[in-house]
Amino acid sequence: MNAPLDSHAVERADEDDQRVLERITLFSDGVIAIAITLLVLDIHLPDVPLGSGSALRDALVDLGPKYFAYVLSFLVVGSFWIGHLQKFRLIRRYDAGLIWLNLLFLMTIGFVPFASSVLARHAGATGEAFYDGTMLVAGLLSAATWLYASSGDRLIDADLDPALRRRSLLAPVKIAVVFALALILTIAAPHFSRWVWLLLVPAAFERSHRAPRARANRTN
Repeated sequence: MNAPLDSHAVERADEDDQRVLERITLFSDGVIAIAITLLVLDIHLPDVPLGSGSALRDALVDLGPKYFAYVLSFLVVGSFWIGHLQKFRLIRRYDAGLIWLNLLFLMTIGFVPFASSVLARHAGATGEAFYDGTMLVAGLLSAATWLYASSGDRLIDADLDPALRRRSLLAPVKIAVVFALALILTIAAPHFSRWVWLLLVPAAFERSHRAPRARANRTN
């Protein structure tokens, strides 16, 4: 005969899960915040004589590719952060698989400032392909994290809204698809590849919507 379930032990285990998930989220927020801050460090103050307005204007205009790379990378990383925030509001438990997938995702996010610098300084197919590949990997790892957590209700509530499950998976997949298409076009038709990035706008807008609060599924 099975021993009766100790409700206090269940509560203690649940509290432990929440503490660890909070630490995972705080660590993730820190890594993403550092990565998104490092993006601006590639934009250096122009080295022009004081009082030289025309030279300063020309130097600031010349920084255009760096402005573009900064804004694009900031928005994409910000979109990943929104998705990460939403996913971890729905994840109730943790295991080693979740921790490692999240670490791999954060490793890719930490690499974005370098990929952004490559894009800003080396215009052309190679620089764009390198950037697209980095963002593609980040999108796939974000999707893999949710797929792992939600498969078989491994780390989420069993009664979670199916539509919310799909949205949480499709959001990073859409970003990955945009960069996959851009990567293909960079090779096949490099003059049109950057236009694909415009598809990130509706994807980012959709992700910015606040996810519904998940229903708690607790055994008293």
